[in-house]
Amino acid sequence: MREIKFRAWCGERMYYMENFDFFINECGACINVNHPEYGKTYKVTKWNLMQYTGLKDRNGQEVFEGDVIKMIALHNDHNQKGAVDYASIYFSHGQFCIALDGYKIGTPLFNVKLSSSVEVIGNIHENPELLK
Repeated sequence: MREIKFRAWCGERMYYMENFDFFINECGACINVNHPEYGKTYKVTKWNLMQYTGLKDRNGQEVFEGDVIKMIALHNDHNQKGAVDYASIYFSHGQFCIALDGYKIGTPLFNVKLSSSVEVIGNIHENPELLK
């Protein structure tokens, strides 16, 4: 069974599950963000929620929806061994998928050998330039 974790991008900063709580009120879904370094809590109403895929990259870093990954071809199909591609992770039709070069191609993430061929290099919110 995989661990269920979330993170949220709030326009200027990424928050991980241990730093926020969800709640619903009259203005819709909100997040209470706890700042241990400031010792206070404030409400964020505009955010992008991303789920942990349950997988880790070759360096042991957790892979989340919205991450930008660097993939290295490990096999020699069509003489592609060693070729490097950059992609982002998204969720569609009940599964995490890979978007190569900004195109959502629907390749399921579980088809990729993460342990040896994939490295998380950033995310689409903090590092949008990585996909250009």
